[in-house]
Amino acid sequence: MSTGASPARKAAELKSLLGNANAKLKPGAAVLPLGKTPVARQKSGRWMRNKANSVTLERAKSRARVEVDFVLSSDTFVQGQSLSGHLTLRVRKCAKKESPVLLADAKVRVVGFECIPDEDARHVFYQHTRMLEEASYASEQIYGDGPDDTDSEGYRRGREGVHNLPFEMDLPVNPDGDNAKGDVELHGGAAVRYIVMISVKVKDADTSRRSLAHFYRSCSIWPQLRLQSILAPAPRALVSTAAKSLFLGGKNRCNKLKLTARLPRLSYFAGQRCYVHIRICNDTSRAVRGIAIALVRTVSVYRPRLTRGTEGETEKELESYETSSFVRDVAESQLELGERASKGHASAKGWWTGVEQNEETEFFHWILIPVSRY
Repeated sequence: MSTGASPARKAAELKSLLGNANAKLKPGAAVLPLGKTPVARQKSGRWMRNKANSVTLERAKSRARVEVDFVLSSDTFVQGQSLSGHLTLRVRKCAKKESPVLLADAKVRVVGFECIPDEDARHVFYQHTRMLEEASYASEQIYGDGPDDTDSEGYRRGREGVHNLPFEMDLPVNPDGDNAKGDVELHGGAAVRYIVMISVKVKDADTSRRSLAHFYRSCSIWPQLRLQSILAPAPRALVSTAAKSLFLGGKNRCNKLKLTARLPRLSYFAGQRCYVHIRICNDTSRAVRGIAIALVRTVSVYRPRLTRGTEGETEKELESYETSSFVRDVAESQLELGERASKGHASAKGWWTGVEQNEETEFFHWILIPVSRY
């Protein structure tokens, strides 16, 4: 995918490279080369794509000339560290009527994107690329010619056979740009995914026909967190206040119950207790006998609206979006009224004894942040 391409172009290229839901490529699947713009034309009332400049995918062929496969050293990586694995590249032996295969621009790239399952909408928010010669000290073994034999387009003759080579690339933190944001998959349909893709350009020495050999695997990439900033108190605590008037009879008497909750930090870890400072002002004639704390997750999904352009133009993405939100309680904690001291007893059950009428009190209660990310 082109680094400077538009979001719509990146999404279209990604769709072609990923295949269907089972990662299966359509026969004859192709992508546009870098620097090319798709040309649309209208035929029989339907919009068709001009694929004259497209590049076919080797894995979509019945008998590929070049095949790529690799395994990763782990399924989870963190920005600021490195990603590594082991690559296998196979260059098939030429048949009698076939010309030698030329290779160029072998790359290792990491792509992070948001997607909505069963829909074509995808948004690429993170991408990092390294040339294979930078990621692997053994990259020269895939070529049969030396660097001096490179043609005008940067292609070199591929060495026939199976080549195994390790690779490793850094995952730098970009303070001024887009970074990884973790692996997320929600029941509402939205998902944040990451893939590692290795690709190499292929060209026929006689016909100059071009294709692309590629392969990808899914993984998880998490942002680098600084404990000093994550655990530090917020510059200004998060405070929320709610008040409700209760009519409890007696000559239209209005009684108010006021609740204030305060969080000292902005971030918490999964599996950690999140303590909430609670203040209750009870100006009613009844006692407060219990409270509940809930952790609510709200996910907003933005589906871009697409429209057809005029003849000779491609699909255009409108500035407006179809928005849908999914709200779910992911955790809850109950605090029930405990016993008060009674005659003849040196203790009682429960540490919190509620809030009596016309009483004001402050205390802490906690909720456990769930470990599961779903």
